Amino acid sequence: MLYRFLKKRTNDSYRIITATIVLMALALLFFAIQSTWRAWDDFYASAARAEASQAVVQLMDASNIRAKERGYTLALLSGPVAPSDIGQKLEHIYALRQQGDIKFDRAVLLASQLVKKFPENFILRMGLQHVEEVSELKRSARERADKRILGEGGSFPPGEWFDSLTETINHEQHFRNFLSTAMIEAPVKNGAYWTIRNWVWLLSEYAGRERALLARHILTQAPLTESSRYELNQFHSVVEEHIGHIRRIRHEAGIDKRLLDAIEQMDKAISGEYAVARQELYANSLTASYTITGDQWLAIATQAIDSILNVSQVCSLIIEENVAQEKHFKSAMVILFSLMIIVFVFMVKGAISRVTETTRALIEEKKKAELSANKLEEEIAERNVLEKNLLNAQQNFLSLVMLNPTGMIILDTNDRCLFSNPAAQVMLDLEEDGVVTNKRLTSVPYSGRTELDVHCEANLWGIAEAHITETSWNGYPSKLILLHDITTRKTVENEIKHMAYHDGLTGLANRTLFKDRLDQAIKRAKRKETLIVILFIDIDKFKVINDSLGHAVGDELLCKVSGKLLCCVRTDDTVGRMGGDEFTVLIEDVTSPQDADVIVEKIQRELTTTYVINGHVIHLSVSIGTCIFPQDATDTDRLIQLADTAMFHAKESGRGEVRAFRPEMGERFNRRLRLESRLHRAADKKEFFVYYQPQVDLVTKRIIGAEALLRWEDQEFGMISPVEFIPVLEDIGLISNVGKWVLEEVCTQNKLWQERNLTPIPISVNLSPLQIVLQTLEEDVYSVLQKTGLESKYLELEITETALMKSPEACALILQQLVAMGVRISIDDFGTGYSSLSYLKKLPITKLKVDRSFVMEIPDNISDMSITTAIIGLGQSLNLDVIAEGVETLEQINFLRERGCREVQGFYFSQPLPVHQFEELLRAQSVMHVEGNQRFALL
Repeated sequence: MLYRFLKKRTNDSYRIITATIVLMALALLFFAIQSTWRAWDDFYASAARAEASQAVVQLMDASNIRAKERGYTLALLSGPVAPSDIGQKLEHIYALRQQGDIKFDRAVLLASQLVKKFPENFILRMGLQHVEEVSELKRSARERADKRILGEGGSFPPGEWFDSLTETINHEQHFRNFLSTAMIEAPVKNGAYWTIRNWVWLLSEYAGRERALLARHILTQAPLTESSRYELNQFHSVVEEHIGHIRRIRHEAGIDKRLLDAIEQMDKAISGEYAVARQELYANSLTASYTITGDQWLAIATQAIDSILNVSQVCSLIIEENVAQEKHFKSAMVILFSLMIIVFVFMVKGAISRVTETTRALIEEKKKAELSANKLEEEIAERNVLEKNLLNAQQNFLSLVMLNPTGMIILDTNDRCLFSNPAAQVMLDLEEDGVVTNKRLTSVPYSGRTELDVHCEANLWGIAEAHITETSWNGYPSKLILLHDITTRKTVENEIKHMAYHDGLTGLANRTLFKDRLDQAIKRAKRKETLIVILFIDIDKFKVINDSLGHAVGDELLCKVSGKLLCCVRTDDTVGRMGGDEFTVLIEDVTSPQDADVIVEKIQRELTTTYVINGHVIHLSVSIGTCIFPQDATDTDRLIQLADTAMFHAKESGRGEVRAFRPEMGERFNRRLRLESRLHRAADKKEFFVYYQPQVDLVTKRIIGAEALLRWEDQEFGMISPVEFIPVLEDIGLISNVGKWVLEEVCTQNKLWQERNLTPIPISVNLSPLQIVLQTLEEDVYSVLQKTGLESKYLELEITETALMKSPEACALILQQLVAMGVRISIDDFGTGYSSLSYLKKLPITKLKVDRSFVMEIPDNISDMSITTAIIGLGQSLNLDVIAEGVETLEQINFLRERGCREVQGFYFSQPLPVHQFEELLRAQSVMHVEGNQRFALL
């Protein structure tokens, strides 16, 4: 009908235009309706994708919980479990079952709803077929497992449980894959996260299989079979492959930051305790000497797998957010297109009416205007192009100037601002037509440059570099100034300069700056004829604090000491850090040495205090050495060296002391330095050796033990007394390593003597107080006994009374752990300290050792005889063995025998002997059944 209408009215322009508008309106209306229908389809598909995504998330959660149920039930089926623990573990497993079943049922419900909405989707129906298989598998496996755990009969090997639950999880995975495949394709931005989520699930599943299989072998204390190791290697390959996929995601652009953070957390979790535990388990799997329990492994592995699953949860969250956004967008599009159709209908109706009225007039006027308009249009078009090009050029240039971060100013000959861009106005706080009063700018000649302070952002001050050139403005001479902000460059230069002359930790002057200031101070002191006092300060036993409490505590302590030093000195004095725990102080304008004593005493008093850092209570003392310019030295390096020497002698005097330099100190200091160097070499090359001094029973007249004594003979110094070199070992931090070497050497030798059928005897080893402080003694003793195979009852540890009383509670705890191993404990030098009898009876000791200082003057000193008698009586009343050392005369032996002390040690019987001589003594006693020493016969 429309065709016939147009055919009849072809000559009528009005009808033609009206018909054209109607046709266009109908076409647009059809397009709008079609777009609305498509938007509705997209909205419906988005809603379905949201439900499918929720179902997939529920299935993943169900599978993850099922993996935990698999591991904990396998642990309960595999290992011996205390009856009291079965109920608690079953309760935990039942809770996991309930959580997993709830998640699974939710997923099934969502999938069933999708089948109703999309009955033609046969893939969804195929996925639901796995539901019955999952339900039957888990029901049967759980029923058999419960009967086995509760002892109600039935055989259910752990391997069958593992395979049944793994098959259940595989069915759930197939169900999830059908759901993902059946739904309408995901948007591009979701497709990557779906893939990542699948990778993560596979990673967690195979890590869970590894967790369960390893837990089973730990609990049964069984080594890994070849098949188990092959299966674990397969699991490990899958785990490493997917970890590699996930790690490479971090280098891709456009990845959500939450996912990157979750991957970072996962990386830390699986590279930390979990990786260490796995490595130890695999290393010990051949001998089944597992160092962790099954429950510990399950907890560590579950924590790592939870960090992996967290990545999956983040992916699910991102997918759900994207699907929700898509759904919201599609619903908005449906509403928008519907409104467009309504508005369009009304607009078309009005437009047709208006066009009907105006079209007829326009057609008539068009013919009249066409002739004159053509020429005018050409002229206007040309002019418009020219104006547009000119305007664009002006705008581009103005934008370049106004947006440039470089400040631009043009001044006339009277320094009045003719032009300035915003950057220059901010820098100089300048009005557009103001007068520039900054003399640094106005006084610089043409082609010159200068630096000046300027305003920066946030009302801060900075530095700018100004370049001045000659130019013209509107035909008049003028000056162009360019301002470049160099604040950042200057800041970096200053920071580098500060770092070069200051300590990075404390901010104090470093060695370079301290020496420079000392040089300047020496020049001033020469002019003023005044004195300079140099202090060299060292924190006593800082290495022990650093090694036992950690470097973080040590660094914090150094900062606190630095702060106190700065508070103790005057403004013009200098405090520096030479390195480690060594500080120096430069005190100027001193007229007499006594003037600096006030500052030195204040420093000693302020630093000798108690610090509490990270919950650790630290009792600190410092050793201070001083020297004076010019009476001790006039050279910078020499002054610092002499103060260091004086500090060394302060340490030798008992620490916590102040010593002024004296000329005779130099030789002892040099010997100490050489001794430290030689001791480092001796420790590296094992130049130490052990002597043995026999301990004799006065009743049986036989050797019943020996004391191991450390000896050292150096190529430079010769044989050095332990009294001299052992304190140095403690100061330089080698006592722990040397002490462990002595333990291993003594235990190895004692075991060798026993294997040679010599008389088995316990051998005592002296402990340094620092070996107890470092808290590695128990571990060292245990490892040495395990390595050498010596029974613990043949090892005796001697600890001085003074060392015990420094921290009796801590010592008691360590000694109890050693006694629990079977090691004997004796108190050395008993009676020389200040021990409390209340502590003595609580300590797990087996022997008291009477110090040689009480024995050596028997029978001439009545006081020593009384003290010795009291110590023997005290030991007997506490059921402790008593041994006297330093016995050198027959009179001393008779006195001790009469007092009931039957164990003695001293030169009367034998000096400390090297290994081969002591072995001959033992062999003579074992073979001849008589004393190998002629003096034994005199007892």
